[in-house]
Amino acid sequence: MIKLKDTGERLIPELHKQSLAFGEHLARYHAAKDLAKDRVVLDIASGAGYGSAFLAQTAKKVIGVDYDRTAVAYSKELYPLKNVEFRVGDAQLLPLEDSSVDVVVSLETIEHIPNPEKMVKEVVRVLKPNGIFYVSTPNDEEFIEGNEFHLHEFDFAELSKLINKYFKQAQYYYQGTWYASGVLNKKNFEGSSTPLSATKTFNQRTDKAIYFLSVATNGPVMPKLTENIVASDRFSELTAQKQHEERISSDALKIKRIDELVGESKTLKAEIYRLNKELGDILNSRSWKMIQKVDLVKRKIKRT
Repeated sequence: MIKLKDTGERLIPELHKQSLAFGEHLARYHAAKDLAKDRVVLDIASGAGYGSAFLAQTAKKVIGVDYDRTAVAYSKELYPLKNVEFRVGDAQLLPLEDSSVDVVVSLETIEHIPNPEKMVKEVVRVLKPNGIFYVSTPNDEEFIEGNEFHLHEFDFAELSKLINKYFKQAQYYYQGTWYASGVLNKKNFEGSSTPLSATKTFNQRTDKAIYFLSVATNGPVMPKLTENIVASDRFSELTAQKQHEERISSDALKIKRIDELVGESKTLKAEIYRLNKELGDILNSRSWKMIQKVDLVKRKIKRT
């Protein structure tokens, strides 16, 4: 069985199924389920393959593309479905022919790409003329700072400007993360992936969304996402948060020690500089020059 390394960024269901991160990812794929129905779908940065397999429930065919060969091999092994194909490829140079897919799904990918515009151009190239582009990305104003894997995070203006440049029409959605409480029967309480009705009890501005999502097309019909809410295990999330805080604390101690060593290094450099200057003063002093002359006379006498 192929194992995927838990980098802290890649979502692996067997490791993260109860986590908030899995709930966030699954909500985004749930939103695309109707878009995929009876269509050929490209899933960019398919990772562990669970999203491609999920879309395959309604899609005619799903092609999952990821640059990581291990992830592609893992996905092939875990999801050997007739209507799913996994390929190794770069989002900036997609391994597909022109006008070959109906829908392109790119979830939490564009912020990892060195040249996001080049990726969008590739999306346009592989989409059929009336194809649909579904993209999501973190909100730069609200998302947690310091993600080493993100090359650039978008605010809403940047994302909409890029999408509107290449597509005639686009509709935007917003993803938030909240606490939820549910009443379920035994089967649903013990099970998972159970569709339920939900009620939101408060208002929130769109600029406070954690993620921005967009559906765009150059076709005449504006497609829609399926709005949904996915619940995760709060207590598992609290455990994960505790582990995250412990890692931050450990990293903080390491940074503190590095700062201490840098300070010690600066002190040592200053001491070396002082000693070198003192040595220079000695070597240039009259007394040292006199000692050198005396030593020279002694050596001459010794030779004679």
